[in-house]
Amino acid sequence: MMRTKFLLLTTLCLFTFLSCNNDDDSNQNQDTEDFAITNENNLYVGDLYRLYLDSEIDVTNNLISSLQMQIALDPNNVTLINQLSEAVNQLEALESQETIQINIETTLLGVPRVPRVPPVPPQPCTAGACIPSLLDYLTISNDIETISIIFRNMQTEEEITSLEINQFTPLPEYNNIISTANLNFDGFSGEFFVDVESTNINNQQINFTVSGYIY
Repeated sequence: MMRTKFLLLTTLCLFTFLSCNNDDDSNQNQDTEDFAITNENNLYVGDLYRLYLDSEIDVTNNLISSLQMQIALDPNNVTLINQLSEAVNQLEALESQETIQINIETTLLGVPRVPRVPPVPPQPCTAGACIPSLLDYLTISNDIETISIIFRNMQTEEEITSLEINQFTPLPEYNNIISTANLNFDGFSGEFFVDVESTNINNQQINFTVSGYIY
């Protein structure tokens, strides 16, 4: 009789132990799943920078074209010639920065990111940064050491949300190439502009402003 009770007790303890382990594994999997980065829940700040660079390159190209036409009519105008030289140098610097950013982004293959393609009509997002309001995370790549980012309502200039990241905290599940911070637009939708101030690993300041639509 005692032997039977001992076997039953041993079996019960083993079952309880396995059940607890399964619960722990389930909780860990759930936590991991809750934190999973997807196309829908994160915004990569480098995409905002690319939008800024693209816009500045377009503006500079238009300026160069305009100056070239003016110089063709007034070839000895020193002021115009100097302005053209400055614009060409500016274009080269912007294109160099874009090349660097593209090289950084090649390491992010496999890291889900919100696409920059605007949503289909009738969504009123036709230019700039078009991003969904249901975001949970801002992601930064490992070239960034610190960053301050402020989203503002385009109409009222009131702050929508902001955050600061003062330390890069790598995510092992993404090969330590990105870090995340919580981001919450609190249901806002409409036109916005965002001011970004950052410092990269080379101690270079990268500050820019981008506008867009949160839908």
